[in-house]
Amino acid sequence: QLNTKIEKINNKGEGVSQLSTNILNNVFLSIPYTLPDELVSLNISKIKENSFHSTLNKIVKSSPNRKPHECSHFTKCGGCLLQHWCFDKYIEWKLKLLSNPISKISPITIVKNIQVADYHSRRRCKIFVKKTQSDFYIGFQSYKSNQIINIIDCIILDPKILDLIKKLTPLLKENMSVREEMIIHINKLDVGFDFLLELNKNFNFKDFNYLYYFCNSNNVVRFSVRKKNHKSELIGIFDKTALTIGNYSIYMLPPPGGFFQATQLAEKVILEEIIFTIGKSKNLKILDLFSGSGTFSLPLLSLKHHVCSVDFNEESIKSLTKASKEQNIFNNLNTITENLAKNKLEADFLKLFDLAIVDPPRSGAQLQYMTLAEARIPKIISISCDLNTFLNDTKILLRNSYKLKSILPIDQFLFTRHLETIGIFEL
Repeated sequence: QLNTKIEKINNKGEGVSQLSTNILNNVFLSIPYTLPDELVSLNISKIKENSFHSTLNKIVKSSPNRKPHECSHFTKCGGCLLQHWCFDKYIEWKLKLLSNPISKISPITIVKNIQVADYHSRRRCKIFVKKTQSDFYIGFQSYKSNQIINIIDCIILDPKILDLIKKLTPLLKENMSVREEMIIHINKLDVGFDFLLELNKNFNFKDFNYLYYFCNSNNVVRFSVRKKNHKSELIGIFDKTALTIGNYSIYMLPPPGGFFQATQLAEKVILEEIIFTIGKSKNLKILDLFSGSGTFSLPLLSLKHHVCSVDFNEESIKSLTKASKEQNIFNNLNTITENLAKNKLEADFLKLFDLAIVDPPRSGAQLQYMTLAEARIPKIISISCDLNTFLNDTKILLRNSYKLKSILPIDQFLFTRHLETIGIFEL
């Protein structure tokens, strides 16, 4: 055991200590669930030369900014890392993760006020389930581990999703086979839940009769199953699978387990920022890259703009097309199914557009940003849930004469290192 002082919180949300002893010379250790200026007792083991693993034994001297955490699973479940920090300090740290590097690479950029999601506002989740000879697990994984932590409460999830998980638990415990594992994707739609099981094994539809009846009586509007990395197969639809977008009286039709913003706040704020950027311009030609099933495309179509939506997921593009036809806003829509992580769009094609909206996965869209910069589209709206990829993509545009006019941060991933960011770029 060794006592040491925590110097800061790093960009992963972990406390950092610098050690210099007879045994450990200038070694940096990352210790989750600690705070700056705390004195902590650590258990340290050597992994290899100049590489050490540390676990927290106890807090010897607490920070005055430490507060009681509000969830009984905190430090066990890996979903939250920073519930124990005074909220003002936590928000200040999170905002600096973005504002400090931006001030160095683009001092003229306006940093707008951070928008923060409410507790119990997350409307999408991925639940891990496993049955062993002696135990049954259903919940989230612990930090940097595959260990599943059973969830009985959560300050992040919509309570209705949590209630569904609680009702589901005894049914799965009774019907799953020993050594069976699954992942459950639960999305909250307008009139109920979209329910997708992801399995590692082949399956027979009869295997899920017990879940069919559960879904039919527990406000699940669609129940689908897929083997890992395969297309989903529909088991049953019990009601409408629509999700209304923002305040636009427009709905999308997400495919099973389909992506949309994790909170309504983020969706609302992003759409408002897009509409504000467009201003009074009419009949714009807008490129929506990584469009999904139309979170941005559908409202823009309803406002009479011309939209070209591009996504790799064929189901999402089909859902977008269907939703636009149902709502009579299809005429101004073009769609392309393309793997944007591997294949770049041609610059001559991109030059046709007045505005590009880019909302890539966490890995970013380096290839597309290089081509967008080459095409010199007048305005680009960059949306990202990962700060590192946002900064990398930003540097590409800055090197190519774009100016980052403003950024708007949204903390929809409470008590984590993740921050949704909207950047407005202009030539």
